[in-house]
Amino acid sequence: MGFTPKEKCKKCAMFYDTGNFCAHLTPEELENLSNESRTATLKRGESFEGEALERWPIVAISSGVLSLQHLLEDGRKSIAAFFMRGDVIDLRRAGHRNRGSLIALSKAEVCRLSVAAFETIAGTNHSAQHVIWDNLREQSFLSNDHAADLANKQALEKLASFLFECRYRGSAD
Repeated sequence: MGFTPKEKCKKCAMFYDTGNFCAHLTPEELENLSNESRTATLKRGESFEGEALERWPIVAISSGVLSLQHLLEDGRKSIAAFFMRGDVIDLRRAGHRNRGSLIALSKAEVCRLSVAAFETIAGTNHSAQHVIWDNLREQSFLSNDHAADLANKQALEKLASFLFECRYRGSAD
């Protein structure tokens, strides 16, 4: 008998796009992760923050664009990073400092992953672990570029950089 993914996984890019995390899971791993995780649809401008991020600190993006925004002491907001389709965001190590909020810049479909199930998979499935590490490396590279943009570019140049990043990463959202 063949494996049929859960209903919520059938339409998800994380399962069907071969380079993404869930596409590298065994049927048993996907079943366990699916049972323990929760999906969510965010409208533009909606966010995960505070308690929601503490309970679900690992988020996989099926579609849309999210930004990690920090509230500065003077009340201004700063975008620390952008995340797009296929990204797995792990905010567990942020400690007690202000982690900020994950805010949808467009309509976004996300899966809030079970920490226990994610850790089990990351510790035993080398193919999925490779995807996690590749994603982390790419996020680190893009964060360095973003930091340089914040420091050295004017507002219009920052916008252009964001548009080029969307094009580079293949986001049509």
